[in-house]
Amino acid sequence: MASSLPWKVYTSKGEYIAAVQEPVYGAMLLGSLDDIGATIRLGHKKTATAWTDTKEQRAFESYDYVAEQCYRYLADGMKRSHEMESNLRRQV
Repeated sequence: MASSLPWKVYTSKGEYIAAVQEPVYGAMLLGSLDDIGATIRLGHKKTATAWTDTKEQRAFESYDYVAEQCYRYLADGMKRSHEMESNLRRQV
C-alpha cells in the first residue's frame, strides 16, 4: 500500500492545494501561484511549515533553494527528535 505524499502546498489563506513527493515540485507550484504567504509543509499541520513565500524570498526565484530549505527543516526536525530521545534516555 502506498503512503501519502509528504510535502503539502497551501495558499496564504490556508487552502490545501496539493501534495508532492519532492519539495522542488512544491516550489514550482508556489511559483505559479504567485501568492505571498503560501507555504510548503511537511504534513498538514501549520506548525510543520518548511517554507513560506515572502516579498523578500519568492519560490520562483530558485526552486532548488526552496527545496534545500525544506530539507534543512526536515533534518533539523530529525536532529531535535534524536536529541529529545537522548535526553529521555538519560532521565530513565
